[in-house]
Amino acid sequence: MDVNHLPLLEHVARTGKPVLLSTGMATLGEVERALGVLRSAGAGPVALLHCVSIYPAPDDSINLRTIHTWRQAFDVPVGYSDHTLGTAVPLAPSRWARV
Repeated sequence: MDVNHLPLLEHVARTGKPVLLSTGMATLGEVERALGVLRSAGAGPVALLHCVSIYPAPDDSINLRTIHTWRQAFDVPVGYSDHTLGTAVPLAPSRWARV
């Protein structure tokens, strides 16, 4: 759960390179704090990945609407890191993430 490893986030941010930040198991407040650390330490563009930290993740635990929540809350690009079996969830209509 590196979203809470603030010294690591500062070190990564100081490179000035783009950052992909996985949000698995993180709360809204933890993501907000991580983004603040990255931004204040000079990170390049930051994108979030919605992730459920269960391997494999049951389809009913995914909640693709979280993607919309992260986008609205933080105004950054948000993707999805899939840990489900099969192709049903990754092929779900993209509109689900925008609802």
